[in-house]
Amino acid sequence: MTLVAMIEDGFPHGTVEGFRLGCKGSICPAPLSCAAFSVRYRGDYAFAKAVDGGESVESILAREKAAQARPVRNVNDERISNANQKRREVRHRHEKGWTDRQIAADMGETIAYVGKLRRQMELPVHPDRKGPEKGKPRRKSRSQGRRRPHLEHGTVSMYTAKKCRKGDPCPATPSCHEVAMAYKRAWLERTKEAA
Repeated sequence: MTLVAMIEDGFPHGTVEGFRLGCKGSICPAPLSCAAFSVRYRGDYAFAKAVDGGESVESILAREKAAQARPVRNVNDERISNANQKRREVRHRHEKGWTDRQIAADMGETIAYVGKLRRQMELPVHPDRKGPEKGKPRRKSRSQGRRRPHLEHGTVSMYTAKKCRKGDPCPATPSCHEVAMAYKRAWLERTKEAA
């Protein structure tokens, strides 16, 4: 197809047929070039259905532009105003002498979130009256009940715990290093025999 034939008035610009006849979009006068129309027609089911239903390309583009122009609800503004409201509530209750725990229970938030808001506003901490009482024994931590392995000089465990190495003065005879090396040699011999 020649350039002169594509410029004629009867040429089907803005259609799949125009694309098939050779209009690739560089001089296409249609609102949606033949190349763009062809790609959109093959890839967008709703667009193809509207075109097949007799709707013009101009009306489809106008409808899409109107849909994009609708004001979008700004979620960030609502979040900011919600956070500011919560800060005001925390400040009000804090001025009454409430603790973070009491404020969190009243607002339905976590203690950590209330503490974060309080720190952001640089408010002092009110001591929590529900904390451990004076003189009351605290619960033992999990590690308090466990024993560490007993380490003695002249053993492999003392050497592997990096407490007594070669060159360190070891009170035992043989030294921790000598015992560890003897153990290693015996282990190597056993593995060679097994192989």
